[in-house]
Amino acid sequence: CYAPATIHMCMDWCYENQMHYVSDEIYAASVYAEGAHPFYSAWKAVHECDDAAKISFFENHVHLLYGFSKDFGLSGFRTGIIVSRNQAYLQALDSLNAFSSVSADTQWALGQVLQDKEFVHGYLRAGNKALRDNYDAVTGRLCHHGIPFREAHAAMFVWIDMRLALSEPTWEAERALNREMIDQARVVLTPGESCHAPEPGYFRICTGWFPPEGMKELADRVGTVYKTRTGASALQSAAE
Repeated sequence: CYAPATIHMCMDWCYENQMHYVSDEIYAASVYAEGAHPFYSAWKAVHECDDAAKISFFENHVHLLYGFSKDFGLSGFRTGIIVSRNQAYLQALDSLNAFSSVSADTQWALGQVLQDKEFVHGYLRAGNKALRDNYDAVTGRLCHHGIPFREAHAAMFVWIDMRLALSEPTWEAERALNREMIDQARVVLTPGESCHAPEPGYFRICTGWFPPEGMKELADRVGTVYKTRTGASALQSAAE
């Protein structure tokens, strides 16, 4: 999660340039790492601002997005939330809502869940523990195979660096590596190209699919491809 100072800096930039600030907070309750910055909402930043001119601007230019698909694991419910005080924006959304409204029974069910605060807090705590266990499982095996990755503290993804496994530093080579992992290792990762990575060779692992043992198996399969392509297994055998 971003530190409060970072949120304020981004919002101040929007204020100075008269831009809207859209905050996607869909992983707000999925912070699992010990010592990580607690989630800090842009809306909280608005209320902590002590500049009257900025407050007036932010109340019409800060918009929050949230959904139940991540923190609550309810992607099939297709339910999202927009928080905004911009009346022109809300009026425009009213016109679109007729084609994407959430069914009454779904709204009722989610309302019942949210009213049970004890259940919600317990459910989110259990979910965060599961995310942490899966993260530890997959990163432990990535370290074993010598695959670099970006440390995470929230959400359900691990960003790994497979650049050494590319035949050449091109997007075509990344696509070939991705196809090999699908065909040979039987794992599906999100290629960096699909995530607008700055250069070829990065992949995203989703850690929310399987229990820890499954995540270890996934990392081991990726590690086998990595070692085969980089020759790491041969170097390790020679060292032994």
